[in-house]
Amino acid sequence: MEASLIDHLSPEDQLHLAYAAWATLFLGLALWSCGVTFARGAVALILGAGLSLLGLWLPGRLGLGMSPYIGGAIGFIIGSIIGGWGFRWIQAVTLAACLGLAVAGLYYQWHVRHPATVSSIAMSRPAATLLVQIKPAINPGVYGALESLGQRVGHIQRVHLERMGLAGIGTAIAAILFAMGFPRVTATLITSALGALILVLAAFCLLHVYVPRLSDQLSVAAGSTYVIMAALAVVGLVIQCRFFLCSPDKSQERPQPS
Repeated sequence: MEASLIDHLSPEDQLHLAYAAWATLFLGLALWSCGVTFARGAVALILGAGLSLLGLWLPGRLGLGMSPYIGGAIGFIIGSIIGGWGFRWIQAVTLAACLGLAVAGLYYQWHVRHPATVSSIAMSRPAATLLVQIKPAINPGVYGALESLGQRVGHIQRVHLERMGLAGIGTAIAAILFAMGFPRVTATLITSALGALILVLAAFCLLHVYVPRLSDQLSVAAGSTYVIMAALAVVGLVIQCRFFLCSPDKSQERPQPS
């Protein structure tokens, strides 16, 4: 049976991962159930926070003579504007990335994955060279997880890599076209699917840390993970469409004058 990437982390790092999983579990639940109501504001806030951190660090790095607080404020304003104004493009790229990776992952799961032979095959030379270069700067547990991931990717044949790439890119292009034509539906779809993904990943991390035996039993039927994730995404989509997207027209509820 193929070892989980979490097994390469130390017990202390696994415990920290569990704490993070609890936090992301509540975030995933909010996205899954009502994410469409705050999607634009959340994107603006996250992008603003990211650019504010960049604004705090960049002036001192470039020697601009500007206060880091001013740089952070400018970064937050710019990020918030970009997040709000470019929300449609951001969610289109997000949907394209998620669906493209999902299609490539499904292809890998059912056409490429060979758990019994992954550990015996070395990763590609460029990936191995990169890992050797960054090994002194990263956590040993993280290095082990990256090494295992490189081995999994290294055993994929070239023909399968090309097919995975074509399937993922084609799906991404179709997703972008759909997102630009139906932005409101796209926001609902992304938040429900992303929430379902976060819920499944957080639950898996918590089970692996607190109940490893049950996690090992569930990982045997890895294909069922995709079924559970898809079912959760559909349920979240239905909930958001019912309560937030497809609200009834109040004008039709007004009593007709006698």
